[in-house]
Amino acid sequence: MTTFMGRRPVSLMYLLVLLLCVNICVVAIARTHARFYLPETLQQQKLEPVLQQLKALGFSQFQAADNQASWEKLSTENASFDLVWSVTAAPPFAQLELPHQFDAKVNHLPGAEQLTSPDALNQHLALQQRKHAKFFFDFMPAHYELPRDLAKLTRAYTEVRKKSDMSPKRGYDPYVHRRFLLRERAANGDDDSTTHAEVFVTDADLQFKLQSSAFKGKTVVVNHFIEPLLLDSHKFRVGFYVVVASLDPLRVYVYNHPLIQIVKAEYPSRLEVATDPAAYNFDQYIPPWDFPDLQTDFQELPSATREGTNAWHILKRYLRRQGIDTKHLQDNVDATIAKVVLSNRGNFKNEQAKVKRAGEGEGCSPSDLSENFFEMWKFDFEFDSVGKPWLVRVVSNPSMEATQSVLATDEGIKKQLLYDLVNLVGVHPQARLPFEKFFRPADANFCSDKCHDKNRAWDSTCWSCPGWFAPNVAHKLFVASTEYARRGSFNLVFPSLEQKLSKFLDTELSEYDIAFDRYLKSLSSGYSSLKDFPASERPVVCVYREHCSNHGDCMNGMCSCDNNYEGRTCYIPKDFEQEEEEANQQEAEDAGGQGVETVKEKAENLVWNRGDALDDLKRPFTGAGDASVSTTLLLFVLVGVLLFVVYRVFRSHWFSANDGLPHDGKFM
Repeated sequence: MTTFMGRRPVSLMYLLVLLLCVNICVVAIARTHARFYLPETLQQQKLEPVLQQLKALGFSQFQAADNQASWEKLSTENASFDLVWSVTAAPPFAQLELPHQFDAKVNHLPGAEQLTSPDALNQHLALQQRKHAKFFFDFMPAHYELPRDLAKLTRAYTEVRKKSDMSPKRGYDPYVHRRFLLRERAANGDDDSTTHAEVFVTDADLQFKLQSSAFKGKTVVVNHFIEPLLLDSHKFRVGFYVVVASLDPLRVYVYNHPLIQIVKAEYPSRLEVATDPAAYNFDQYIPPWDFPDLQTDFQELPSATREGTNAWHILKRYLRRQGIDTKHLQDNVDATIAKVVLSNRGNFKNEQAKVKRAGEGEGCSPSDLSENFFEMWKFDFEFDSVGKPWLVRVVSNPSMEATQSVLATDEGIKKQLLYDLVNLVGVHPQARLPFEKFFRPADANFCSDKCHDKNRAWDSTCWSCPGWFAPNVAHKLFVASTEYARRGSFNLVFPSLEQKLSKFLDTELSEYDIAFDRYLKSLSSGYSSLKDFPASERPVVCVYREHCSNHGDCMNGMCSCDNNYEGRTCYIPKDFEQEEEEANQQEAEDAGGQGVETVKEKAENLVWNRGDALDDLKRPFTGAGDASVSTTLLLFVLVGVLLFVVYRVFRSHWFSANDGLPHDGKFM
């Protein structure tokens, strides 16, 4: 009896713990709306646009019972939220101990400081130049930390002087390629940490500026100045929003609406040390829809609710008119972004592996964290005078605050960016489809009949067939493919069918990378001719925006063209005057008027009736009665003139034959 009474409290305690665990599981399962958690003291003004958009998307903010924000809540309260949104560029991952099962998404990658620190990134790219050759990683201006790199900077003066002496621009600009930018070192890699820069050429200029009130006693850095490509005598910069959604398989996306900033002050014909810094700093800038040379191409201005016409497409059209190969330019931008991320995957994975995990008994492996961390950066590019893109910085926590200008606001663009980002990473509980219900043993007859072609990797019903994918690979592929279907306005730049970039990975391709690459390639070829595929009536035209001539988005294998382009692959600029003429003609026909043949119809009739023309020539002339009155009168006049000429010729010959005088060869 004593033994029984002694064990009873212990049993009751176990029962209470079990009930508590069941209750937590039930609450987690029953919760159908997403929650976000802010682990740091709020920078309210900076985060306000993000908070508003998350709440508009149906998120609610998780508040701990003690109302204290801390990273330790990721260990104790992780089942209560789906998204962790941090405003720091370097979260304290090394001090964390995540639970055995961790399902929340965190908006930073461990080890991302190597990208957002200019010094660390420059050193990393120098290492990659030695590893792969300078040609492949020569896309970031030289960077110097003072006083550490003072000797290196002194040697650079001589090197750039040689380049300047060989430049054809030296005749009208003696300082071409010799300029450097001096700025205070930023505290972190955030968007609001940009510091004011000033130009110098010689070491004497540098020493003078270091003694000025702007830089005296401060930690400073130096960057080589990019001789800019100008937009109607104005310097500009383009910031691309880049998302790494997963490390394995690695997936890199770039948003379709970059941030374009045009310096307010006009760039001088010759930039000197004494030139106003407003000519090359982006403290104050003009948005593209307010810039006179680009305004007329905006069919719709952006607003608080709509994105409007894509400003990047308009800017590229302007550059094409200036003789810049924008296809090559876009490829270089995408390749630069991919190379930076790919060459850092090993660093990301190593830092992720250092994150501590709580124990959960022997023989039970912890959950994989490769899908739990994502990151969105802004890659800022400037373009030199020949159109080469130069990566000037990588920004952590890009600002989502709307910019209000004279004519419009980019609020709608940034709202859509956050919306697409949340959908892409799959934060909502509804986005986490149950893989166990999807991946079931396939019927042998079905596999032999439908899945004999291994190129059908797009067909997920075949994944469980023998010789296809192992369950762990199929699970990763399931997550990656469903994410790809939710990409919205994000373009996938890696994996890529267009460029061979995998050689820049600092790790080997994993079986998950190979499976996802195989899935993407199967989307672009091989399956459209299958009769049992629902979309077999139409061929697959595209997988990426590049397949749509960079003038349309790829939607379900077909090109959805931008407003000013048409054609199957969006390669034909629209003729708006002709469209207006056709619209007016249609209105006239609807009103009962007689239709007039359009230019396009005339061209089609000319092509299709060309074969009938030869037959018409062989037929006798008929239908004269159908001629108009004017045609008949003209015919009679021509016949009369012909008869008159014949009469005069006959009469002159008759008189000359009856004249006895010799002919002197002159006209009488």
